[in-house]
Amino acid sequence: MDATDASTTPEQLTLRCYYDADCGFCTRMVDRVRRLAALPEDSIIPAQSDQGIFELMERENSWVVVDADGNPRLRWRALSVAIRNRPVLKPIAVLMLAPGIAWVGDRIYRWIANHRGSL
Repeated sequence: MDATDASTTPEQLTLRCYYDADCGFCTRMVDRVRRLAALPEDSIIPAQSDQGIFELMERENSWVVVDADGNPRLRWRALSVAIRNRPVLKPIAVLMLAPGIAWVGDRIYRWIANHRGSL
């Protein structure tokens, strides 16, 4: 599916995913998320390009997804926001936010973030 075809939602066009451009693992993962969520290429932005986002990314040790309303999302919730913009994945994204799943997802995310240099 081309991210710019007629099935592209307005949310996909306004969603911005910020990642650590100095991290090879992060670069690969954000590209995979972009493809999975069918996001436009220009929605993937190095966090280093925005001082406020970069500081948030560094402080939280997390990529940052800014949703269509301008709210920054972190870790597991950021992944859910990114993939829910592809209609076929919306049920999975909603399930990802269930209390037990979200708790485990955040723990997995934190472990990966702390070990990304060796992944």
